Amino acid sequence: MECEIRRVRHDFNWPLDERWGGFLNPRPGPRVCKACDGSGQNARLGVYGRCKKCRGNGSKWRRPKDKRRYDRWRPSNPPKGDGWQLWETTSEGSPISPVFATQQALISWLVADVVRKGRWIGVERTHDRWPDVPRHRGHGSVVMS
Repeated sequence: MECEIRRVRHDFNWPLDERWGGFLNPRPGPRVCKACDGSGQNARLGVYGRCKKCRGNGSKWRRPKDKRRYDRWRPSNPPKGDGWQLWETTSEGSPISPVFATQQALISWLVADVVRKGRWIGVERTHDRWPDVPRHRGHGSVVMS
């Protein structure tokens, strides 16, 4: 799992390991085409080509305005601030540490987490190597098992 350090407000209180709601489109997406079971291919045996019901997309919008609403949505980041927090970036993104007042406090938590759970892989376990982590922002610097 790749991670990054985010600067968030000190009072930011989103549940740990829960995807940030601002990254999830609340509008329903298209439905899987029942005629082709989502393949986009003609469902009739021996007849090749695109599915006529979904035009080869594998899915269909219920109404054109549903697609427009879905496409207009834009993600929103958590509120920026002076706090330090570790986020996983493998999915849409979720916080995986508490918010800390200082970079050093986050580093201490990470080092203690390595000792406590042994779950961080690919990083030095010494305190003096951790200050480099926030500068790399999720480019494989912190990997979780």
